[in-house]
Amino acid sequence: METRRLWIGLFIVALALVGCKDQATPLPSPPAEEETTVAPTGETPSGQAIPEESDGVVLFSELLLAAPDNNNLEFIELYNAGTRPVDLNGWSLWYQLASGQAEKLVHAWEEPADLPGYGHYLLARAGQAIGLIGDAEYDIALFETKGGLALRDAAGETVDILGWGDAPEGFFNGRAAAAPEKGVSLERWPGGEAGSGTDSGDNRADFSPAAPNPQNSGSDIAPIPGGRLTFSLQIPATVEPGSEVEAVVEVQNLTGAAVHDLLVSVPLPDGFEVIGLPDGGSQAGRRLEWTVSELADGGSETATVVLSSPWTYFTTLVRGAYAQAADWPLRAYGSPLSITIAGGSIPIATARTLAGKVVTIEGTATMYTDAFYAGSTGTKFYLEDESGGIQVFCPGGLGIVAAGLGDRIRVTGGIEVYRGSLEIIPGVYEDDIEILERGAAEWAPAQITIRAAGSDESVLGRLNVVQGAATRIEEFSYSYEVDLVDDTGYMILLYIEKETGISVEPQELGRSYRVTGISELYDTDWQLKPRLQTDFMPVFPPELMLEMVAENSVPAGGAIHYALTADNHTDAPLTNVRIVAIQPAEGAAIDEVMDGGEREGDSVIWTLPELAAGGSATVRYTAAVSEEAEGRILTLPAVATADQWPEPVASGTDPLLTFVGEGVPIWAIQGSGVESPYVRGQAATQGVVIGVFPEMDGFWIQETQTDDDPATSAGLFVLTGELEAVVELGDLVRVTGKVREKSGQTMLHLLALEDLTVVGSGYQLPAAAELDPPPDRQEAAVYYEALEGMLVKVTGPAVAIAPTSKYGEAVLVRSDRGIDRLTYGLDTASTGLMIFVDDGSDATHYDLSTLPFALQSGDRVANLVGPLAFTFDNFKLEPIRVPEVYPTDRPLPGLEEAGEQQFSVATFNVENLFDFQDPHPSDPP
Repeated sequence: METRRLWIGLFIVALALVGCKDQATPLPSPPAEEETTVAPTGETPSGQAIPEESDGVVLFSELLLAAPDNNNLEFIELYNAGTRPVDLNGWSLWYQLASGQAEKLVHAWEEPADLPGYGHYLLARAGQAIGLIGDAEYDIALFETKGGLALRDAAGETVDILGWGDAPEGFFNGRAAAAPEKGVSLERWPGGEAGSGTDSGDNRADFSPAAPNPQNSGSDIAPIPGGRLTFSLQIPATVEPGSEVEAVVEVQNLTGAAVHDLLVSVPLPDGFEVIGLPDGGSQAGRRLEWTVSELADGGSETATVVLSSPWTYFTTLVRGAYAQAADWPLRAYGSPLSITIAGGSIPIATARTLAGKVVTIEGTATMYTDAFYAGSTGTKFYLEDESGGIQVFCPGGLGIVAAGLGDRIRVTGGIEVYRGSLEIIPGVYEDDIEILERGAAEWAPAQITIRAAGSDESVLGRLNVVQGAATRIEEFSYSYEVDLVDDTGYMILLYIEKETGISVEPQELGRSYRVTGISELYDTDWQLKPRLQTDFMPVFPPELMLEMVAENSVPAGGAIHYALTADNHTDAPLTNVRIVAIQPAEGAAIDEVMDGGEREGDSVIWTLPELAAGGSATVRYTAAVSEEAEGRILTLPAVATADQWPEPVASGTDPLLTFVGEGVPIWAIQGSGVESPYVRGQAATQGVVIGVFPEMDGFWIQETQTDDDPATSAGLFVLTGELEAVVELGDLVRVTGKVREKSGQTMLHLLALEDLTVVGSGYQLPAAAELDPPPDRQEAAVYYEALEGMLVKVTGPAVAIAPTSKYGEAVLVRSDRGIDRLTYGLDTASTGLMIFVDDGSDATHYDLSTLPFALQSGDRVANLVGPLAFTFDNFKLEPIRVPEVYPTDRPLPGLEEAGEQQFSVATFNVENLFDFQDPHPSDPP
């Protein structure tokens, strides 16, 4: 309606302007001898003339340069003065504003485009409504008072030119047309229903002001040679993705006689597929064709083509549909049609290819909200359908958007890429997130290989399950990480966010698991992200297995409770399962036997008549610890057999250790390897407090007596977290907690204040070990591992080879090494000599005022002492007192005075120069 009003207004303005101009200056008449005429070659039975066939002649026919209130309202119209259509493929249209300026490409035809015989072709300015659909668009602004257009064929030869006002040389014929008023077109004579075939070789004579009348390839031919064929194509202007669409074609014969062998040719819209064609129809490339053998005068033929729309969103133009009879020279063309694919929902796999587009998807929630980190106020979940999966990110949606596993949800939003992962971001949550059905059905994960989980882009965003052995289990501040490796050596990172509530306590290194989770890409890291505790399922070989557990420490005179569990992981029942346990070597004796067991000397024997396939059974006994027992009690592994499994199966390879006294010694908790043998288990221990660091959420303890193994450490970090545990240097404490490996550091996690007891105070601190690491980096790591958590020192003086960073860290090398500079990561033969010193906090320092001490390169440091921590991939000394610092004079180097034609250059290392003014450089845009 608005477009119609616009053109009515322009028409009235144009008539007034044309009328005024007529009064001022009479319009020239077209030269009669140059007019294009239609020469009849015969007559139809009704006496109507049949036009003579002629080659196409392409001319500029109408040009609108501006409207009174819109300088961008433009169009360019072409006309074919012959009966045969002209294919514009390879042609080009050029514009020049003034002589000497560069030509600008207005439009280039790069695919077939018919200009009908006696028909028009309309180029519309992009984004402007001119009343009907253009055959093509352009986006080069034309100046209304001067300029010129040149139309060139596929060989680059100029076919026609049109200049107006002060037109540039070479861009007008004869004389340039007078520049029209705004809202008035330049139209070639004679115009309207008579066509625009006059070409005298003079633009001013051939063009006159006229009311705008844009015509496209589907407009009526002009002149109409006594009769004609008409063609119409009807397709819905808007269709949903993946829907069935009917295209209705109607051809009418108004030629005055019957026509024969009427070919109907319709282009297949971009992305559409054919479902059904009229009888005799066929597809040739991207065109659909069929033939009507005869169509009577005045008769019409209607046919329907059934199409399916693509699973995506876009707008396409259908143009070039026509009908042509064998005994009538002029084709009938349909008007160009715009088809928009919108609404509905599209497959998620398709949505993933449309970054930057707004789409609607529908799927099942495979991940619930508020458990994967999405910023401090955001939330996210995942949707999956049969084609793929994707993250739904809701900024500011925490506590507003709620999705549960199995919910059927429709989401509308923009597809964006964030750090390598694809996400859909809804706008207004109340409108763009629709819960179709709560708990409709949980989505079954796809079984994929670990190799695919780390390389196949089609698995990203989907719920998958992989199988492999855990080769690393590590805890960080907000997450756990597990490396899962398959039999062929491929590995995938399991990234477990703590907000999910998943605990890795039950998982063991070396054990195989089937793990379910969302596959995702974060930066360049391929991850599988579990959601639930049940996403971890242990995988066992098809055999009989036996496990024995007992307390890791008991007091003298107490009792050790043993539990032995037999598991049948075969696919058939096992009969007469026999379990044999042996009395501890010394310090304890079998006391009570349960679950039907019988004593035979120093052994206990249980016989289970049957153990079902996949079943398990647990038997128990106790051993009394003597009052005189001390140290540790060793219990040899138990064994099990069955009728179908005669080879004895042991409960382990090493004896089971139970310590007698106040808990497990620190050296045993630390173990001789990188990871504690008690990790993820409960343990109690005792030691003297050697360092208290509230800002690091804990303190260090060290035992006063330890073992003789140089590979085991006597110190341990106690993680208190948010508990307000009050201890001081020299306190002897007893602690019970969970053994963890967090960020590579062995620690005991205190879970309740009642699990901490201060036994005494004022104890002398253990002697600190002098740090003297080997040069090789790998050897230094082993050296430091044996000292992790213990009191260490650097007596004297060491040189700072790097200044204190904003995180309070500095790097020293012992002075006796004769080194004052090392390149971390490059000097691999010497970087083991680096001794990292921290500030005992996790603070970020913006200036010296918050640092207990600060070092510059070259400073000397003496009498450093404190526990040895492991944080952020480095062993670090955490000082319990401020060391002695001997600053080194650092005079600026002198530069020779610059001579003639010379200048001096100085460089500065500004690694630790930070800008903390608002806006901060690291703030998001």
